[in-house]
Amino acid sequence: MKKLIALASIAALAACAEAEAPAVEEAAEEVAAPAPVGAGAYEVTYADGTVGTMVSTEEGTFTTTIGDQTATGTIVEEDGKVCFDADGDEEGATCWTNSPAGEDGSFTSVSDDGDTVSVAPVAEEADAEG
Repeated sequence: MKKLIALASIAALAACAEAEAPAVEEAAEEVAAPAPVGAGAYEVTYADGTVGTMVSTEEGTFTTTIGDQTATGTIVEEDGKVCFDADGDEEGATCWTNSPAGEDGSFTSVSDDGDTVSVAPVAEEADAEG
């Protein structure tokens, strides 16, 4: 369950990274801001090699999947961190700090507990025309 929550946290942070890239090159030369929260699908890779997916919505909800395990919940931004609160989890929200997003939208996220994950946006499938 902890990995599912971590996965959700990371992906939510990445979701908005593509939409809020610096519009001016000068802004990119300044200290890069952490990847923000946003809607989208992400692949999250844990330090032990486990890979999962996370989907976040504009409404502030998430769904994470690792193997046959799935978790859902809500996402909020607090003090520059992205916090995930899984439904039915009595431990409370897990908060993550994201590194600046790379050109491809990928970034690293570190939880308040010290767990580190790599997050990459999942490319949307193009509409297939017959």
